[in-house]
Amino acid sequence: MFLSVVIPARNEAPHLPRTVEVVHQTLANAKIPHHLIVVDDHSTDDTFQVAERLADLYPLSVVQNPLEAGKGAALRTGFGLSAGDVVAFIDADLEFPAYSLIPMTRLMANNAFRTVVIGSRGKDHRPLSERLSSRLSHWLIRHFTGLQVHDTQAGIKMFPGWLARELSARAQETGWLFDVEALWMARDFGLPIAELAVTQRPCRKRRAGIRDFVECGRALVRLARRRRTAWVTVPLPRAYALGTANASDLPQVTNFLR
Repeated sequence: MFLSVVIPARNEAPHLPRTVEVVHQTLANAKIPHHLIVVDDHSTDDTFQVAERLADLYPLSVVQNPLEAGKGAALRTGFGLSAGDVVAFIDADLEFPAYSLIPMTRLMANNAFRTVVIGSRGKDHRPLSERLSSRLSHWLIRHFTGLQVHDTQAGIKMFPGWLARELSARAQETGWLFDVEALWMARDFGLPIAELAVTQRPCRKRRAGIRDFVECGRALVRLARRRRTAWVTVPLPRAYALGTANASDLPQVTNFLR
């Protein structure tokens, strides 16, 4: 098994060296073959230059989006460049622990790579206002999409490689709603979604309030409309669902950048 890890980054020059080192060492110590992909979302600091220097020290590829497009767009770019049997992403500020990638990988392998594994915040150290806004948004997402998960937005997730590249080719969300689109598409493909408890340790101030909740509703309506008109998935081959498929049996997609 080979793991690709995408790290979306915008103005993350101060965090990136430690993040790349910790993720690499964590996976290397666990003897998990891996490759890292840093996608610079058109930073205004020297994130890209820092990432290029790190590429001389670690198994790391670096790409820069020509325009600031959002975290979802950065993930789609990284997913399109991935080659792993399994593809994960983790936030560049390392608010979610890199060691969570190990049990996530094991859970994926134990399910014959027929699932999606996501981090779900257990202990949440964010400010109360942000936690309340987040809970309201998650309630709205569950009510609107029917996704039976507790947390769609934690910045650490893992997908079968073919699904990650399918998302690169077909997903359209460029911001935070990419996570919801990805999980919704996974469910439409018939893949189960497993949640693994993770602890978030904030390293920066954020503001969240009623406006974010309202925008969440508007974005979900937009996503649902597109899903009805342009979102077509096909059932997975029965052999894949039973865990007996060969690589040629799996959905075939073309990698490209948008």
